Amino acid sequence: MTKTIVKITFFLVAFSLIISMIGCASTPKAIQFAGGSITIAGNQAGDPQETIFYRKAGNGPQTIVLVPGNNTSGAIFEPIMEIIAGEEWANAYTVFTFDYRGSGLSSYNTEIRGLNDFAIDFEKTMQQIPEIPEQGVALLGYSMGFAVA
Repeated sequence: MTKTIVKITFFLVAFSLIISMIGCASTPKAIQFAGGSITIAGNQAGDPQETIFYRKAGNGPQTIVLVPGNNTSGAIFEPIMEIIAGEEWANAYTVFTFDYRGSGLSSYNTEIRGLNDFAIDFEKTMQQIPEIPEQGVALLGYSMGFAVA
């Protein structure tokens, strides 16, 4: 029960922050985020591998992973990541986000069969990005990302 309340609180805070950042964003900046792509195995026997694109901003001790919603990619969080990449926050937080299979810059070699495929891809992605610690990570999900997290 407590974990559910914490996730809901994080979701509401993240959602409010996203809306306010998008609403007050002036001209988009051409910021290049660290990150890249990783390769994950298919979810079922015989499935081809997928290439998952991810972004990283900041180098601080507190790690946050922003989990996008359905029909979105990690690009939805770029206004927040621009703030984290700035001088004021870069040494406090390390923030990651990614593009689901079939969105943004990720591949789409195998059809997504349901929410479980998103969750499995997310788990594999978390395990493959070397900078993400095994514990102490805050997950902030937007829309379907809340269910995946």
